[in-house]
Amino acid sequence: MLNSVLKADGANALTRGISVTYYGSIFYGGSYFFTYPWLKVKGHDWFEKRDSLPLLYFLSGYISEYIALLLYFPFETVKVRF
Repeated sequence: MLNSVLKADGANALTRGISVTYYGSIFYGGSYFFTYPWLKVKGHDWFEKRDSLPLLYFLSGYISEYIALLLYFPFETVKVRF
């Protein structure tokens, strides 16, 4: 497949979509590393009373990952279509 891509489009075809990947990673990382600590702080009072901090950390990570993937998906779609 690599040979057919290089023959058809040249070496420049291998760099197509790099900027989309870069910007998508910025949105993904930024949203995850913002929402995870925020959710932990907001839920700490509620979960601390119930001795279930591991559940708080699990749910914070799960929700943060979901939000990050929602923001990253359009960039990944554009990259794949390139």
